Amino acid sequence: MSTTGWDRGGSTYEGGFEPPPGDGRAARMASEIGKPIGVLLRELFDKTRALLQDELRLAKAELREQLQILGRNLAWIGVGAGLALAAILVLCIALNRGLTVLFAQFMDPEIAVWLVPLLLGLVLSGVGAALIMKGVKTMREHMNLLPEKTKQILKEDKEWLRQKVT
Repeated sequence: MSTTGWDRGGSTYEGGFEPPPGDGRAARMASEIGKPIGVLLRELFDKTRALLQDELRLAKAELREQLQILGRNLAWIGVGAGLALAAILVLCIALNRGLTVLFAQFMDPEIAVWLVPLLLGLVLSGVGAALIMKGVKTMREHMNLLPEKTKQILKEDKEWLRQKVT
């Protein structure tokens, strides 16, 4: 059934039939039949603008939620890193003293006193650089601050708008 059979003010088809039950699409279409094109375009523009504003609010909310989670977890990482740094410093001092005593048995103690910290520093800086590079690479691969839900909805809205216009 087409909507051309609707009378302008009522909710029945010509001949007395009631509109089909549903979401009210038929009634909305019937009310838009007599509207001028300028009014329809203005309504389309207003609805599109409202839709984009809603999508922007959704994107902001998604981003805010992700940043809150990120901030909370970065705080835990910072506390853990501080404690780990203190532990590593204590272990490095112990390792330095132990290796100095060990090297002093095979060489002059005056040489062992500066050689052991130098070797230990080189090894630890190499391990630290490798860990930093791994962490940066992993963050680049997995860190996504783009609001995925909003991106998907915007694609759907674009398709809906394309169908409305054509």
